[in-house]
Amino acid sequence: MKKKAMMNAGIGFILWLISLFAIELNLIEQLLLFAIYVTVPLTFALTETVKRDGTLFTTYRAAFHLQLPMAVLAGLSFSLEPGVTAGFLSVGWLVFSILVFLYGAARFSARGTRRLEELSVDIGLIYFLLGGVWFTISRFGLEIMDFSMTIIQLTAIHFQFSAFVLPIFNGLLGRFLVGQQHTLSKTYKLATCGILAGPILIAIGITYSRLFEFLSVGIFVIALILYCILIFTHVVPKISWLPRILLFLSTSVLILTLAFSFIYGLSRALNVVMIPIPDMVLFHGIGNAFFVVFCGVVGWFLDTPKPHHNPYGIPFSKIHSGFYTGADFFDRNNLVDSTHLRNSLIDTMSDYDRTGFSTRKFHPEIVSFYENTLNYDLDSHTEWQPGFITFSKLYKAISRRIGQINLPLNGTDHIRMTGKIVPVQSDKDGREDVRAWIRTTEDEEPIFAAAYSSHVHEGERYMNIAMPLLFGNMTGILKMDLIGEAGLRLASFTKHRKGDEGIYYHCPWFTLKLPIDEHFHVWFDVGANTLRANHHMRLLGKPFLKIEYEIAKIH
Repeated sequence: MKKKAMMNAGIGFILWLISLFAIELNLIEQLLLFAIYVTVPLTFALTETVKRDGTLFTTYRAAFHLQLPMAVLAGLSFSLEPGVTAGFLSVGWLVFSILVFLYGAARFSARGTRRLEELSVDIGLIYFLLGGVWFTISRFGLEIMDFSMTIIQLTAIHFQFSAFVLPIFNGLLGRFLVGQQHTLSKTYKLATCGILAGPILIAIGITYSRLFEFLSVGIFVIALILYCILIFTHVVPKISWLPRILLFLSTSVLILTLAFSFIYGLSRALNVVMIPIPDMVLFHGIGNAFFVVFCGVVGWFLDTPKPHHNPYGIPFSKIHSGFYTGADFFDRNNLVDSTHLRNSLIDTMSDYDRTGFSTRKFHPEIVSFYENTLNYDLDSHTEWQPGFITFSKLYKAISRRIGQINLPLNGTDHIRMTGKIVPVQSDKDGREDVRAWIRTTEDEEPIFAAAYSSHVHEGERYMNIAMPLLFGNMTGILKMDLIGEAGLRLASFTKHRKGDEGIYYHCPWFTLKLPIDEHFHVWFDVGANTLRANHHMRLLGKPFLKIEYEIAKIH
């Protein structure tokens, strides 16, 4: 949609020029309209994210198509004095801002905090909502916390320009660095922390404390200086001449405007006037709008680095439950495929072979378990980890009522599980070759009901396990590896986290990558002549659950 974005920005530029002559605008309002008409559509287009199936996020498409008409309404609001009518005309831009926020939130929720450069893009999109809110407040003429109209308009500009644009520029820089160096330096990581935290810290400081504001400005300035250094040393020398000139100009002027920001923040902290607000708007505002942002966005537009991993479009199950799941979920919802018969979690383990990894190295009994699952009995022992034992009692009360992931209390004696595997209709699930493994206790209390499948991405096959849960499903994307000489490791995380592995909550409206990790270790205990497995789970990196299994072949 880059061509359409350029066309919208071109139309917007013409409308902006007309506004300069047709409407009496102060400099702040002129710069704000320039953002709304010109730089916002171009910057937004830089964030376009194509899923694996070639589609775009619904929120992105909606925001993209609404941008120009909503910008026109926002521009018309300046033909009126701040008030009810002008405010209602500005509401369209607020709607656009909400869609941009939802797009950023959707990108973030489906991917999690993985990939710092993409997180930077997400935060820029999320910050944009604050710009829309403050713009609408200014057009309604509302008084907020004794702020003057000038401060309200400057806050709107702050979140339409620097808070929106600079995190996105920084994300593009990160993509470029990963493409060149295959990693992100400590300098980039430090810069990113400051760039992402700076805008909101400055806003808090303006509201509550001039000293805090000055310290926040200092953090933001240092972070952006590091950004400038990385642009000069790693990007400018390696791109073609036109984007090189534009990014050099953008970054050079950014250093000058940062000096103004620091001096202005210092003057507020000392309660002395070093740079009056009109001068700050004139030099800092014009420099940022026309050189830092406009030249920068055109430069990145001409040479846009692509993301290095696309986590959007993982094949999730379309099956979701209501409040209760239970052992009869698949029968109750007419999901069983009566034309097939299944007795294993995996038909052929060798399907998971990949470059540098062969399932032939697993102990034969491990392969037999996965290819002939119903020929084995499982006996489990659950241990909730310190800090979560009390929580386990509350969890048990809830899990028993919803009939899913119904784990025993801490230290419960070994529980023998019974189970069955039923084929699931793939057209209703949305994935290929699906089968459900349903586990219960010997007295038929439901423990676990999950639909097993797999998918391949970039040459690697992942186990794709969907557990219907609370109006959606909790999905574990697990990667298979060898551990020790012949043991199996299935994990939702790996050292570098570059693949699809993870734990997700998926429903018809959104996908959320959860801060939960799990891994299974399966091995053959030669001394006991039996299979054993450990299942470890972590929440925010802290271990909270361990389940030990003894897996015995039925004779």
